[in-house]
Amino acid sequence: MVNHHTEIVGGGELSMLQLMDGLKAIGESVSLITSGPGELAERAGENGHTVHMVPMPPIGPGSIRALGKWHKKLQEIGGEVLHAQTPRAAFYAGLAGRRASVASIFHCRVAARDRKLDPILVRLVSRVVCNSRATSERFESWPWLKPLVIYNGLDVEVMPLLPDRGETRKTNLLFVGRLSEEKQPDVAWEVFSGLAEEFPELNLVFVGSDDLLNPSVAANLRKRVAHSPLKERVVWAGARQHVSPWYAMAELVIMPSKYEGFGRVLVEAMAHRLPVVAFRVGGIPEVIENGRQGILIEPYDIDAMREAVRELLQDDVKRRQMGEAGPDRARKFSLSSHIEAVIRLYRSLAGDGRGD
Repeated sequence: MVNHHTEIVGGGELSMLQLMDGLKAIGESVSLITSGPGELAERAGENGHTVHMVPMPPIGPGSIRALGKWHKKLQEIGGEVLHAQTPRAAFYAGLAGRRASVASIFHCRVAARDRKLDPILVRLVSRVVCNSRATSERFESWPWLKPLVIYNGLDVEVMPLLPDRGETRKTNLLFVGRLSEEKQPDVAWEVFSGLAEEFPELNLVFVGSDDLLNPSVAANLRKRVAHSPLKERVVWAGARQHVSPWYAMAELVIMPSKYEGFGRVLVEAMAHRLPVVAFRVGGIPEVIENGRQGILIEPYDIDAMREAVRELLQDDVKRRQMGEAGPDRARKFSLSSHIEAVIRLYRSLAGDGRGD
């Protein structure tokens, strides 16, 4: 695995780590190449993976020196496939892999186009993989490319069932994700604050880290909440490695993202029998069936999102029916299915005749 990030900046890194663990569990040899020490390397090391650190500076004059170090490292560690998780990582993996005759994959998880780098990557790497059909549209300018869609996988079978709720238990509206402009946590606040008077037991819980690249999003939101009479009904849980306890204390999940390539939170929510209210963007409609495991809202209608949350809070039967429809749907995005698809891809690239 190749990732130029040193920290866990989002679901992409979490999905990569889960894939590494899953591959290791079935006896596959897997290691991580990252650009330096940090949370990502620490987590991989804690899980028993070998970690190699090779510079991946921003693409420019310094890249030539870095590629020399890449060549030396690949000669040292060997390997049949370089599975890059970010565009910058794919650039280095693609060039180094070509020199060392090692197959390379660009695992694309974001639909936003990189007009400078994409035309290079599509010709540089051996294969492009996308986490949804929506993400694959990033490459529609190259109809010959035909990206392989492999949905993210989660180990849904180990997620605990929700406990029974007592009649006096407070109701939580749950937001899980980075507090970033893309995830729009301010919309979750707008929805909650518009319903707080009508539902006096309703709390809003934010589970997720501040955006490292734009911390002002979280700072501005906290300032708004701090000046509101509703501030005592907002919980800032921060980043959590284990989110199940927070799902267990919620009635439903809100996802007001501007875009989601896949949305691993959707699968987690379904596995925990929680309905989701989300904007109909990106890969979300490929995961949630509107009206079955949740309600999808046309982007970016905040009033309609508020009404959907109100509807589910008022209708216990409908909310529970949607929750009960979740686990079966979540199993379609299981880690085992994800690993099987990735192994088929590896084998096809390694050329041992066992792949598709």
